[in-house]
Amino acid sequence: MPSQVVTSEQPVTSVFLTWRPPAGQVDKYKLGFGLLSVARKSWTEVFVKSTSYEIGELIPGSDYAVSIQSMLGSDCSHAANREFSTFPAGLCSLRLDKVDSSSFSVSWNGALGGYDFHRVTVANTSVTKTLTIPKEELVAVVTDLLDGCSYNVSVERVRGVRAGSASFLTITTEPKHVRGVRLVFVSARAFSLRWLQAEGCVDRYQVSLLPNQGTVTFHPVNDGYIQVHTQFR
Repeated sequence: MPSQVVTSEQPVTSVFLTWRPPAGQVDKYKLGFGLLSVARKSWTEVFVKSTSYEIGELIPGSDYAVSIQSMLGSDCSHAANREFSTFPAGLCSLRLDKVDSSSFSVSWNGALGGYDFHRVTVANTSVTKTLTIPKEELVAVVTDLLDGCSYNVSVERVRGVRAGSASFLTITTEPKHVRGVRLVFVSARAFSLRWLQAEGCVDRYQVSLLPNQGTVTFHPVNDGYIQVHTQFR
């Protein structure tokens, strides 16, 4: 009988089989394969002459079995059996539905096949959070984020310990309005402002003058505030 039946890694909709031939003469091999959940009499049967075969049109996230027998004339050997499971379907794309300063929502399309849930991972250099979304839901709302920061988002379908290929998206939350602005100095040709430093991510602050006839100088402070001095021409 054949031995050492090997399946390709991470099958989704197809699987490649190889096996070791038995000692002696062989005319061909009889393969039977199908879902474990259906009766064996409903399995597909094929005959091949080589020691490899690719099975296609499989259902993602499903459990299968295959039996392989060597044949010489009308005689069949005992079957070599192998079970395998396909991975859940990969997730093709994500859609950004809404984003504000502390949250966002993303959605995706459904897929055929079996899986237990969706796994959503949100990460940047300072934080990683993982959400579990029921398989019936095709949207995730992520909250408690910092304003103005970029996050890498991935979503994948999971069945047991197997995960399908993920889809990725980079999302940047909106900056918040500047808080706590107050005037700390004023004269005929100058004034100074202070405001609270942002809690989230900031590349720079912008101060606009109207009319635009002066200079703005930022002064670093270490008390949680930003301060600028404005001098008019």
